[in-house]
Amino acid sequence: MKRVFVLILLFAIALPNIFACRFTIREIGYTRLNIEKYRVVLKGDTAGYGKLVKQFRALAYGYSMNANISYTVLNEKGKMPELTCLNGNDDVIVREEVVTAQDIREFFKKLLFSPLQKMMYSQIGNVFAFVVAFPGEDNVAVNNIIDKAFSQFQKLMPNLDKKVDENIMKIVIPQLERKEEALVMRALGIDPESKQSSVVVIYGRGRLADEPLKGEKITTHNLLNQLVTLGTDCECGIDLSPLLRRAIPFNWDDKMSQAVADMLDIDVENPMVLTEMSRILSKEPLETGKSEFSFAPQTIDLDKELNKGKQQEDVVVEKSSPALKVTALIVGALALLIIFAGIVMFRKRK
Repeated sequence: MKRVFVLILLFAIALPNIFACRFTIREIGYTRLNIEKYRVVLKGDTAGYGKLVKQFRALAYGYSMNANISYTVLNEKGKMPELTCLNGNDDVIVREEVVTAQDIREFFKKLLFSPLQKMMYSQIGNVFAFVVAFPGEDNVAVNNIIDKAFSQFQKLMPNLDKKVDENIMKIVIPQLERKEEALVMRALGIDPESKQSSVVVIYGRGRLADEPLKGEKITTHNLLNQLVTLGTDCECGIDLSPLLRRAIPFNWDDKMSQAVADMLDIDVENPMVLTEMSRILSKEPLETGKSEFSFAPQTIDLDKELNKGKQQEDVVVEKSSPALKVTALIVGALALLIIFAGIVMFRKRK
């Protein structure tokens, strides 16, 4: 009888690996794995401004608990306190002098709670991805390109690796509002003072789908390619390291985690799910692309996919959730094992 229970236990442990979920790039994007970290540094005279240093540590600790930021204090004798935020490449995003605890609070608010960030926080769990546009003088043309890409993506959605029910959200930041988003724009690699238009796709925990599209690079094809990539299977050979690393400073709380779990039918914070995702991220890509943001060796024939979508417009295909499939398999397998154990016990009693 002990052997039967050992068999059931081993099978239950191995079952999640046998029927392991295949994740899309977007799903991995909702985890903390491999995400860009921002470093906030307080430089100043730690003796002369000891009280302010203590206030900074307390405030920075609170803000960093839910965001992709870390903090440190550097002592420089005789220097006025100064806060600096650096990205993952140690490029300065913002530098400001601070005198009071309120100055520190305002610094973190600008870093994590701009109007754009607040909008994205409120919509987590409702959208596939955000397309954020910073239009220049060619405002109308840029909006038309984005709308056309949205329309074509709708046709491609049935052909993605997993069924997608959420739409894309377009957010337009006019020239007059760029000042409020200056810090986020610099984190994105966009000059707030530039008159050139820029468009960026943001998903997951504030991650960039690829480098921002600027000027002539803003085309329907380039934008559509970024959106389709997010729906791609994470084991397709794409080099995920640059794709998943870049992100803007982004706050994340329990409410947002729950909204994502409800949307995906997957708890991305589950240790078993994280272990599987980590295994995938540790794989070497099949081929290294030439640029930092490369999706080689996969090529997506958008024209072919769009034509395929047109042929399927009149056909409704019902797809069951991958999570439900796995659950059904697990329940079925356990039921069979229980029946088997019962038969063995019945025979032994006879």
